Amino acid sequence: MFNPQPEPPGDVWMGFGTTANGPYFEMTVPEVAGGGGLQIADPMLNINADSEGPEIALQREFVSPSGARDSTRIFLAVNAEMVLLDMFGPNSANIPSIRLINNSSGPAIGIGTTPTNILTVQRFSATDPVADAWTIYSSRRWKNNIKTITDPLVKVMALRGVTFKWKENSKKDIGLIAEEVGLVLPEIVEYEENGVDAKSVDYARLVALLIEGMKDQQKSIQKMQGQIDELTRAFETLAESKGNGSTRYANSKSK
Repeated sequence: MFNPQPEPPGDVWMGFGTTANGPYFEMTVPEVAGGGGLQIADPMLNINADSEGPEIALQREFVSPSGARDSTRIFLAVNAEMVLLDMFGPNSANIPSIRLINNSSGPAIGIGTTPTNILTVQRFSATDPVADAWTIYSSRRWKNNIKTITDPLVKVMALRGVTFKWKENSKKDIGLIAEEVGLVLPEIVEYEENGVDAKSVDYARLVALLIEGMKDQQKSIQKMQGQIDELTRAFETLAESKGNGSTRYANSKSK
């Protein structure tokens, strides 16, 4: 190991060498005064490698006047299984603010959580995701066996809109129950690996069902309107014929 200046306390500490696990390099600065009443504790650069692969860590830790410690960190690791990049923001504790994984399943990004899909956003985050638009691939070029949805009104009537509170934070909300939707429209429900517990509903795809349901409903309305118009004309004809008969009867009596 090489360590140019381990003493006295308060100076930069730097070392590099080789351990049983592999080579490493480390640089640390002990606590120094920072802004806002904070102490900057152990800003650190650490690079090491072992049989699994290389790792790099960058860290800057803060100590508040009350003694609470918090840090911002970046951690990068590479091994035979994956490439992992974790970014820890202030107050993120041991949960990465952003986690990027690239493995045999492909790339995935998690915001406030470990990704289980190509993009996973933390549930019950302090703020909801916001965007100007979110578009979905939908060209005819990528589709075959295209058919109009059958019995859309029957499917709509089988769905149940509910009000509820989230167990996590008691926030009031409205929506659907994914397991119930899966019985009617399994195409828009994502399940856990056990195939029983649902994870999510693709609410955007319900638009297609509602469009076809409205069209079916409009056909029924137009049919009923036609029947109403026929009954109205028949009633008017009947009323007119009765009116003419009364006039003829009155004329005949006057003679």
